[in-house]
Amino acid sequence: MDLFYQQELMITVVMGRFIREMHNLLNVHFDLRNIPRYSATLLRFERFAMLQVTNQHDNFRIQTLVYIYSAKINPHFMTGTVDEGLQMALRIKKETERIRIIYSPAQDVGF
Repeated sequence: MDLFYQQELMITVVMGRFIREMHNLLNVHFDLRNIPRYSATLLRFERFAMLQVTNQHDNFRIQTLVYIYSAKINPHFMTGTVDEGLQMALRIKKETERIRIIYSPAQDVGF
């Protein structure tokens, strides 16, 4: 990740790789139960997800969204706040249903 930040142009050149590596970094912090670094990385990822360049391609936007949603639930596994995690999962389910409707193919394409 440091290499990406040293050569920021590469983030836009291989954005799919950057997104996956950000997800991998979150998973490493989760596995190590490194909550402070996990939180900082998640915040940085959320800021990245709001950039215009990230939202220019549906695949990057949805992939980022999925990774961020799973990253928001994982701290509840680390801290034992399962009830709060379940509530968050319900909110995420509603949001993903809204997204599914937006991106689902039209029922009648006129062919």
